[in-house]
Amino acid sequence: MVKPKIAPSMLSSDFANLASEAERMLHCGADWLHMDIMDG
Repeated sequence: MVKPKIAPSMLSSDFANLASEAERMLHCGADWLHMDIMDG
């Protein structure tokens, strides 16, 4: 059975502390980090 990947969105992160937010998500078990591109 394939294990699902966890990829939380960075959209709700504190952008002033993006590095620590990413580290926290990875520490909590995220496999990938998801970036939303809003261009419109």
